[in-house]
Amino acid sequence: MGGGQEKRIVLVLGMGRSGTSTITAGIGAIGVHLHGDYLEADAFINRRGFYEDKAFLDLDKRAQRLMGVLPGTGIAHSAPGGVDHAGMAALKADAEQLLRHRVGERRCWGFKAGNIALLPLWQEIISGCGWTDSYVLAIRNPASVAASTARWGGLDRRVTTDPRVVYSVWLQYYTSCLRWIWQRPTAVLDYDLLMADPVAQLRRTAETIQVSWNPRAQFGAQQYATEFLSPDLRHYRHSTADLQNDPRAPKLVGEAWRWFSRLARDEIRLDDPDFRAAWRELENAVEGLAPVFNLVQERTRRSGAELLFGAWRYRCKIMLMALNGDWVAGRQLVAFFKRAGRPDGSFARWLLGR
Repeated sequence: MGGGQEKRIVLVLGMGRSGTSTITAGIGAIGVHLHGDYLEADAFINRRGFYEDKAFLDLDKRAQRLMGVLPGTGIAHSAPGGVDHAGMAALKADAEQLLRHRVGERRCWGFKAGNIALLPLWQEIISGCGWTDSYVLAIRNPASVAASTARWGGLDRRVTTDPRVVYSVWLQYYTSCLRWIWQRPTAVLDYDLLMADPVAQLRRTAETIQVSWNPRAQFGAQQYATEFLSPDLRHYRHSTADLQNDPRAPKLVGEAWRWFSRLARDEIRLDDPDFRAAWRELENAVEGLAPVFNLVQERTRRSGAELLFGAWRYRCKIMLMALNGDWVAGRQLVAFFKRAGRPDGSFARWLLGR
């Protein structure tokens, strides 16, 4: 870290299927410590690992119940009967204890924070601990996000992968996200730009989030570029024209993406007055459409039969990969059956891919 002895916490934000796992691995390569109890790699969806801490995921699930978060979005709405303030106080205490334990004596530690409903809570905890926060906002062309979600699932297994729903969630996610981070050190990192020139993009990110770019970080970035990244990590690459020509994409999505593209290329900054003025107008438009977006998401939840069919199809694919000698799939299949055999009701969750 550059300057001073303060501890810095780096939060990686971004909607699912936007390269958040790949980007989290990237910041780890340049010196941000990533200690945690992570989910196992998934042979079908994410072979290199998710970089999602199981304990943080448990906190996210508690927050969803307490705050009325829409599944797969991280967007909080009023929970039935209002927010459980006693429950939130307990959640905050547990979150602070977990964060202190994970950070320990490390000067720079990072984690993937998918649930943006918890961003104010993390910021309050980090400030209360006397630490400094920085952010890496992972972005990807919404058309690619929609295509990847349709293929791999993404979002939440309870929510349809219809591109129209994906676009609405994308718009809500990023407009909600920027409200909390635009005045803080934030690197807007385009997944496609990272794949094209990883070392340059990681150096740019390090400088923005105030992590030293020293010989060790440069070596880590080069090693990441040659040993971690590979073309098979990306199955879709859409252009801005592809997004504009997609009749399922609202115009507001295209407008937001044009701004994000400029941010990722350092043509503008998050605190530029012109950007702030234009973005406020976009935020107001999205806020006005929120009831419609929420209704669409609620009405497109998958039925029990669809969940069951999707889970069995997913399990069959993993089994076939394991039989063909895929060691990642083999380990995953063994883990599935171990969970299925537990006497605590895990079989139902395993069956539905939870």
